[in-house]
This record gives sequence, C-alpha cells and structure tokens, in this order.
Amino acid sequence: MHKKVSLGLTIGLIIIFCALTAAGTTAVITKKYNTILGGIPQRMKQYEILDEVIETLEKSGSYEENLRFGSAAAKAFVAGLDGSEYLTADEYRAYRQSVSGKMTGIGVKYIRGNKGTIKITAVSPGSPAESAGLKKNDVIVAFDGIKITEKNYAEMSAKLTDDKLSQLSLIYERDGREKSLTLPMGYEAQSVSTGVYENVGYIAVSGFYTGTPAKISEALESFTLSGVAAVVLDLRGNDGENCDIAVEALDLFVPMSATDRPAVKAVDAKGKTVKEYSTASGEINLPLGVLIDAETACAAEVFAASLRDFGKAEIFGGENSAGNSRYLRDFELSDGSGLILNLGSLVPMGGESYDSVGITPDYTIKDAEKAAIFKEDRLFLYAVSVLTRQ
Repeated sequence: MHKKVSLGLTIGLIIIFCALTAAGTTAVITKKYNTILGGIPQRMKQYEILDEVIETLEKSGSYEENLRFGSAAAKAFVAGLDGSEYLTADEYRAYRQSVSGKMTGIGVKYIRGNKGTIKITAVSPGSPAESAGLKKNDVIVAFDGIKITEKNYAEMSAKLTDDKLSQLSLIYERDGREKSLTLPMGYEAQSVSTGVYENVGYIAVSGFYTGTPAKISEALESFTLSGVAAVVLDLRGNDGENCDIAVEALDLFVPMSATDRPAVKAVDAKGKTVKEYSTASGEINLPLGVLIDAETACAAEVFAASLRDFGKAEIFGGENSAGNSRYLRDFELSDGSGLILNLGSLVPMGGESYDSVGITPDYTIKDAEKAAIFKEDRLFLYAVSVLTRQ
C-alpha cells in the first residue's frame, strides 16, 4: 500500500503558501511563518487521523470510491472555515467559466420547498429557464420522470447546474397545475440590460462578469449621446462576488480615488488591509440612483456603497441589502479541483462596514419588487421622480 499525503495537509500547505506570498516584508514573513508553523504539530496529528481513517476503510474493503471520499473529506475540512468552500474539478471548472459569464444549468436560483421540492426564487435573464417561461415561485417536483423527495433532494437539485447534461426534462407546479418542459443546459449570462423611460436611462446589472464593465460603458455612451436627464442603476438580485470586476465597473462612474483613501479595500478578520482597489477618472456627471433589495450582496453592495461614498449616487430600496461583505479568492489545486477562500471583508470608500447589517437606502418604499415593465415597477418610478426633481 502506498503511503498517502493527507488531503488536509495539502490544503493547509497551499493556504500557508498563499499567506506567506501575500506578506510584504521579511519581518512580516518571519512573524507569520513562526505563527503558522507553531501550530503544525497539532495540525499534523489531525491529518494523521484522517489518513488512519482512510487506511482503515481500505483494509475493511469499504473504500471503493476513492475520489468521492477524498472530495467529501476536503469539503468537510474546508467547511470549517467560515464562508470558504472546496470544489471538485467539475465544480471548479464550472465556477471559472461562470466568471466570464458562461453559465451551466438552466439559470434559476432556488430554495428547498415543501416535501423536498425545489422552489424557484429567481430566473436569470437570457437563460433557458427564462426562454421557457419559468417564473419566480414555480415549484419543480420532478426531473426526467423521477419525483423529487426529501431523500434524493441533493442529487436531484444538482441536476440544475450539471455541466455534463445537454438538456433537462422537468415537471413544475404553478397555481396548482402541473406542466412539463425540456430545456437545454448552459447559456451566456446577460449581465446587463438597458432602456430609456421618460428621458431617464436605465441599466440593470444582474452580476459582475468579465464583459460587464464594457456593456455598462456602452450604455453610458449611448445615454450621453441621447442626452438623458438621469440614470437609474438596478442592482436588485445582484449577488456577484467578483470585486475586481465590480471595481472596474465602478471606475466608469467615479473620479480618481485618493492615494490614502482607496475606492474599496479588503480587510482580514483583525481589520488589517490585505488589498486596496483604486479608481481612475472615468466619472459621469448625471443624477444617479441605485436600486437595491435584500438579495443585493457582496461586490454589488460595495459597488453601491462606494458610489454613495463618492457622492455620485443616492440609493433606493424597500429594505436593507443582504449584508454580505465576503472577500473571496479562488485557488486551483493540482488535480483540477479548487478552493474558494473567504479571506476577509470588503469595505467601501467611506470606511463603514455593512457586514451582517446591509446598506440602508436613502429612500425607502414598500412593495419595491422588480417588475417586468417600467410602469409597474414602483421603486424605479420613485427613483425617477426623485432624480428628475433635482
């Protein structure tokens, strides 16, 4: 039998390497090195127990699915780190594709419904789900003729984002009636949609992907040429986690940030700055309103908050945003799997953290849900009325 290198040790060493690489000076590296290595004997004992478990399973004949066990062990190990995640090679490949807007699945967000069903909470623009007519609050009850239950929920719900499937047949319920659909899998995310209403430009940003800033820039140029009186930026439902791209988009709206006051920064658990983001000078000079809701999260929140801190926008919503300021970074492992690590929190230019609290709107109204057309969207109309009075 070949001696195994502990999966936990491999992950631990990668994290140590990343931490040491991020350190800036010899003194800092030395201090961090001594701190990390000081706990290694205790950690090694834990890793040896994991190896012992695997060896016992092998001897007993219960270790037939080596890869599956290794993935499960890695997921359990990383799950102990708040907000971090281990992804299998397939999952990590899908994650990297999603950064560029190439999405797997049919394009829905969902929660667990009654009796193990899947309740749709949002449908992505331009997705197969939207094209097929699926809507928020539809309930999926079966895939490929197999009913979804409490016992098979995890396996069945995974089909919604399975990049190995070319199509997916499902049965869903709406208003007490069952309907069936067969949908293609995979799509290109349409992160930006635009329009004009009564001389006010509208930009909806559903996520931050590689091409998102360029699409926003095109919309702003078009609005400038047409002479709009104001712009409404809709971030409702945007839970994008890519801060790099969010700041690239922020740069289109705000002036150059001061050297001693970054546009956005990331801080670790002790409040130490681990990364700073600056902006150049691509600002616009039009009244700007930002729409948020309880699902506006992560990079979208720091984007909205920084716009306000720069004095470039006022925020409209029915309630506070999600209050999720996680600063995430991904690392690819040797077998193609990956780590998504929560390295700290994002802080907008004003320096006030919104973690667990959310961003409080400047203007609040009830029934602020996004609507399909402008005339039925109460929050949008409220923003238009405020902005055009200025």
